[in-house]
Amino acid sequence: MSPFQYCQTKNGVSIKTHLEIYITIQNTAVRSILKLKYDTPSNIVHHEAFNKLKLLTVSNRLFELSERYVGTRLSHSIPLVERLVKEYKGFESRYIEYPTPLCNCYLTISSFFPET
Repeated sequence: MSPFQYCQTKNGVSIKTHLEIYITIQNTAVRSILKLKYDTPSNIVHHEAFNKLKLLTVSNRLFELSERYVGTRLSHSIPLVERLVKEYKGFESRYIEYPTPLCNCYLTISSFFPET
């Protein structure tokens, strides 16, 4: 085993990404709070977390955070940024292979720069 392969595993188990760790922590906390069985599927845990605790999934919370960040940045933007955003809004593509935060926050951007 090369040093690189060894660094990616710990005791034969792949190291999780930070997002997977946050999801695991949230699911464990929800299972504990709602007294769900340990083997309850994640989709049921997410459904119960939203219905009973009004808690969104980690990915949804991160998306909302990125929307707020872009909105805050745009509210304090400079004229060049405003011009670039208006040009970007006019751009249409049939296929986006690698979406950017700007793609994900189109509605937030639209609220700051209404159509004229």
